Amino acid sequence: MSVDLEPLRAAASRLEQIAGELENPETPDSRSVELAREAAELAAQAGTAAAEAVRAAAADGDKG
Repeated sequence: MSVDLEPLRAAASRLEQIAGELENPETPDSRSVELAREAAELAAQAGTAAAEAVRAAAADGDKG
């Protein structure tokens, strides 16, 4: 069984984009709130994906 890291890579890439937009002092407060919510959701999803990847890797290790 192969571990798919693409969801983690995609989340990291989007989080970098969000950080860049939040660094801009001209980003409106309402947009900053939207971005913060998206970042929180992405972080939660990435945490779940990472935990699943660790479990899959551990299961693969037990087989070999």
